[in-house]
Amino acid sequence: MNSLQFSRLFPLGSHLCREPMPPMSEMKRDMETLKRNGFNLVKLQEQWMLDEPEEGRIELAAYEELIAHAARLDMGVYLGLTCEQAPAWLYRRHPDCHMVGRNGQPIRYEAQFPLPADGKPGPCFDHPGAEAAEVRFITQLVERLGRFENVVIWNTWQEIAYWADWLVGQPVCYCDHTLERFRDWLKVRHKDLDGLNRAWRSRYADWSEVAPEFGRAGRGATSLDVHWGYFMDNIQISRILQVRADAIRAADPMKRPVFAHKAGAAVGSGQDWAYARASDFVGSSAYPAWNPFHGWDDRTVRDGEPDRRDSLVAEAWSSLALGFDSIRSSNVPDSPVWASEFLGGPVSDGFHLGRIPSPADIRR
Repeated sequence: MNSLQFSRLFPLGSHLCREPMPPMSEMKRDMETLKRNGFNLVKLQEQWMLDEPEEGRIELAAYEELIAHAARLDMGVYLGLTCEQAPAWLYRRHPDCHMVGRNGQPIRYEAQFPLPADGKPGPCFDHPGAEAAEVRFITQLVERLGRFENVVIWNTWQEIAYWADWLVGQPVCYCDHTLERFRDWLKVRHKDLDGLNRAWRSRYADWSEVAPEFGRAGRGATSLDVHWGYFMDNIQISRILQVRADAIRAADPMKRPVFAHKAGAAVGSGQDWAYARASDFVGSSAYPAWNPFHGWDDRTVRDGEPDRRDSLVAEAWSSLALGFDSIRSSNVPDSPVWASEFLGGPVSDGFHLGRIPSPADIRR
């Protein structure tokens, strides 16, 4: 099965593996079980740190074996990149590629495994050395794995975001490289420093002074705060997505689709539109039972048991219908919409124990 043949099918797949991988024999049996049960796609999630443990030594043999086995089963392969999980040698070669928090300190977080959160926030790819290393790795990966015709789609960022506030207690990135890109973006918008001062009613004397204040508790409503937030959420991340997509397109002779997906739609924001223009399209995860309206806070209780109707309606509306229609609208016309992750079991977050989906939930 090649990408053209696969484009005529409704893709139905399962995440097969990520590091640390189960035994190869087990993954092949799982793939065969998926095929018998009507699935036509498997997702493989690679991790840069583990696939290039030493600079220049890229190890992809396991993926090659799995992709070849999928081809024998006439199954497509969805290949997801995890560039945020960067190798340790990258930080040794470029010590200043660490992201910097609002407190002015570098983020010393180097993820050996994809959980939690797929290695986020990762290095700062506004750093030219980090970006060059990332592009080189992506290029070599696509040249090797892209020779398989049954690789049908590439995903450049699993759940687009940094989540640094949650994971490391500091928002990002306040490094010199990102601040310089922020100022360059402002120069295009306002032409010169006088134009920025007129628009913001500020009195900056030099562009070097235009920077979000370190140590502040959070984003405020000043012109600086609003523009900085917009830049990080829309412009900075979109550029990273674009660099990765361009690297894949340049290395892939079959020009297969390149996308990325979010944890959920940013309803009412232009963010999803920006991300969709940086790839062929954007998708979303789907974890409806992980959202509000649980049994313990439903309004209606009958015979001592919570009424699940309200919670199910809320899940279907807010997490599925509204969210995916917003994602669909953000893509260019006639683009697909991929539900890139589905809830298959209970998901817990701190003291929040997610509802266990039933077989009927999964079918619905």
